[in-house]
Amino acid sequence: MSSANSKLLELSKNFPFFKKLFLYYNLYIRNLKFFFKSSQSQFGEDIKILNLLKKNKKGIYLDVGCFHPIRQNNTYLLYKLGWKGVNIDLNPLTIDLFNVARPNDVNICAAVSNKKSTANLYFDHSLSPLNTISKKHIFFLNKAFGITKLKKKRIKTYTLTELLKTNSIKKIDFMNIDIED
Repeated sequence: MSSANSKLLELSKNFPFFKKLFLYYNLYIRNLKFFFKSSQSQFGEDIKILNLLKKNKKGIYLDVGCFHPIRQNNTYLLYKLGWKGVNIDLNPLTIDLFNVARPNDVNICAAVSNKKSTANLYFDHSLSPLNTISKKHIFFLNKAFGITKLKKKRIKTYTLTELLKTNSIKKIDFMNIDIED
């Protein structure tokens, strides 16, 4: 995380104005280049998804491990076309960004697991795609990239069924899952 971004994050904890500034900076200023691309996803998956779906259809998407409302996001084009969705991520900042950028969606801050429990969160920084509860993924990051300096804290986990039931989600037309095993 850049020095300016971490300073804004610190200020945002105590001052509501800086919280808004921090969120807008991380949504729009840092990601301006993404607004001029036809595809928002990492490898063009969103264009392929649109080609598979019926033209002019509007539906409901579920995005588990949603990361960012615009950048490298497989459901942003669906959102722009009038779809509604459910976005789930374990990073509170991610959900704050979704609440600003996609206020009509259901945005849930939770770690998804196969059981309701507690787990270790391995945490890089507040908007890192490396944050995970998967011990296997930590070993992979260490072996592949030499990443060893992740903070650890205990968090609650929830099942996807539980989260959908709690939020009265009964129908999903497209599901995107991007979380580690």
